[in-house]
Amino acid sequence: MQVVKLDSLSCQSLAYRSLLWIVIVTAFLCIGFLGPKTIKQYRYSACYPSGEDDSKCHLQMKTGAVWNKTTPLLTPLHQFLILEFEVESEAKDKGWSLEDFGVIVSLNGSITHSHTATPILSSQNHTRLLNCPAHSKFCDKITLIYLSWIQYSTYSISVHFNPQQPIQEIGDVAFTMAAANPQYTLFTIIIKWLYILITIEILFLFRRRLQKVHEDEWIPAQKWIMWLLFGLIFFNDPLCLVNAIGIQPSWIVSLISLIFQI
Repeated sequence: MQVVKLDSLSCQSLAYRSLLWIVIVTAFLCIGFLGPKTIKQYRYSACYPSGEDDSKCHLQMKTGAVWNKTTPLLTPLHQFLILEFEVESEAKDKGWSLEDFGVIVSLNGSITHSHTATPILSSQNHTRLLNCPAHSKFCDKITLIYLSWIQYSTYSISVHFNPQQPIQEIGDVAFTMAAANPQYTLFTIIIKWLYILITIEILFLFRRRLQKVHEDEWIPAQKWIMWLLFGLIFFNDPLCLVNAIGIQPSWIVSLISLIFQI
């Protein structure tokens, strides 16, 4: 059995390569810590930005109020959209909860502001458990909307609180709209595809070194390196571009992408 010696390094060459590896790893760590934030959040208040009297707004929240909002301009690089809300508890000294807190949600999407909105959720009635711990300003967060793919440029959201009876403990309601930071998404795609191209180049050079030996004579370590390099290409998820270019991923694509990263 012939064993191919893949490389022969002097002490000086080994030191240079080790130093280069340390510099590359340090650079990527600095980019990771100093790079763009993962999530972009928008926080809104149901009462205070409206310009109405606080007492009037709080009364509306107790008896049932409507909150309307249009999202900022979104692109497929935002990846997802999450809308959560948390109720301000006016009974901070004691904990309380409400099992059937009624919320009616409507969601429309449009490609541009001039296009006709397309209904996505039409006045769907939801009941949520409203849990307010003692000595806490806000109750637990409740998720109203989760979109795993950005199909439209803007979304119009309407939330109607529909309590069965007036709730005296409710004050303001804070809404949090979250999406992926498009700069982070672009940064992730660039890094992943950079790793993919580097892995393909290493795989090509490694296979070229083994051309002198028939595949039946490869030692187990050489075979494992070939399979690991090939698997590393898929581990970096080459399908990450599907969301970025605005193509709706099917469940098959999502499953394949998940299997690649196991």
